[in-house]
Amino acid sequence: MKRITWRNGKAAKVAVVAAVALATLAVPACSSSPNTGGSTPGGTPSAPASAVDPASVTGTVNWWGWTGVDTVNGQIAEFNKTYPNVKVNYKFVDSGTYTSVLRPALTGSEGPDVFDLQPGSMTQQFGPLADDLTPLATSVLGADWNQKISPSYQAFVVDGKLTALPIGSTVAGTLIVNKTLLDKYNLAVPDQTTTLAQWQQMCATLKQNGKQCLAFGAKDGWQATDLFQTIADQEAPGKFSAAVAGTGQWTDPALVSAFADYQKLFSNGVIQQGAVGQAAGDVITSFAKQDAAMVFVGTWGLNLYLSSGVEALQSGSGVKTPAQIVVLFTPLPDVAGKGNPAPLFGDADHGEAINPQSTNKQAADALITWLDMSQSGQQYVANSLTVTPSLKGVVPQPSGLVDTTVQSASLQSLTTSVQNVSEARQINYPDLVTALQDALQQVAVGTTPDQAAATLQSTSAGISRS
Repeated sequence: MKRITWRNGKAAKVAVVAAVALATLAVPACSSSPNTGGSTPGGTPSAPASAVDPASVTGTVNWWGWTGVDTVNGQIAEFNKTYPNVKVNYKFVDSGTYTSVLRPALTGSEGPDVFDLQPGSMTQQFGPLADDLTPLATSVLGADWNQKISPSYQAFVVDGKLTALPIGSTVAGTLIVNKTLLDKYNLAVPDQTTTLAQWQQMCATLKQNGKQCLAFGAKDGWQATDLFQTIADQEAPGKFSAAVAGTGQWTDPALVSAFADYQKLFSNGVIQQGAVGQAAGDVITSFAKQDAAMVFVGTWGLNLYLSSGVEALQSGSGVKTPAQIVVLFTPLPDVAGKGNPAPLFGDADHGEAINPQSTNKQAADALITWLDMSQSGQQYVANSLTVTPSLKGVVPQPSGLVDTTVQSASLQSLTTSVQNVSEARQINYPDLVTALQDALQQVAVGTTPDQAAATLQSTSAGISRS
């Protein structure tokens, strides 16, 4: 579901899908209640699903969401291996009409038992119509439940109520690199310890061999903003988020330096010529054809670790003879030169909520418990390589990796980082999103960093954040 206020993985995925027609790349502390039962309203707990024999849990759960039917049917089939006597009916609702369909359903008598929520405006709108899942989380994971799942759950807290539990997260701040191509030219995979000068030398070697280094779709605002946020966090961690919140200034010297760092990448040989006129889909195609060694894309592209994902990407990009390549995610090199490893940033992909009017609470609890908090459910989510699981300690163990030794270690490291991400990617102010993207577009074509920052700050100062 695309939201203009969120440079999210889902929005990014929409852009990539439109360009390369590939489903594989598509698929952008709250207070706790003293009662430890299930989610029944009125303070009378149902027996928590975690405390009973799964085979004894019965009922029918009507679940609404916008996730693809094939993906959800796979989750339901796996769920039924543990809960064989719970029938789950999934209703797919197109993302464009989801909110308009959901509101009358939740206020009437024909609504779902379980419904999906996205962080941001959707949660603010519909979270008050959902059960508080704090008691369920406590009964399943213990009083320290909020230490056992990723901080992304905080996006679903509304007025102290946990309105949904996150299935997993997508984050940005990473490069995707073609390790096979780098190996060919005896180049190491860059990471946060790589200096800008070392990265430039690597790029020069690639260019000498007819390859692009970082293929970047600056035409797409989300690409520009993701890269800028990463660089800003290298310059001075926290100042980007403060400027977004309105507690900091875009004219802060560290952020002006970040604009300058961003600008230099367009002229120092790192980013390809013509990047301002290219979109994300264009550069993904270059990557698929092995014309570019790197792209700046978040973890919604995790399925490129798989042979099937690489083959589908290449086939969809017009590669007549697909070749297996080893793809790795890696942090951005030290562009700012400050030695500050930039944290990844992101949000919950979506979460599951329970309708207070549901008459199938125990079965609904069981579904959410299995999908969002159990080892087996979260392992299934992890192995799909569509989102990073919320339950800490669960690491993807998929079959079909191109190079198990190299990629398994990479996935483990990346997963641990994602499960501890605390910096948001979401920007809740549409006018600020537009102004920031405009500023970065202008900087890329020569506007001075000081001027861009001043213009952006002027817009930012007029935006209400109440």
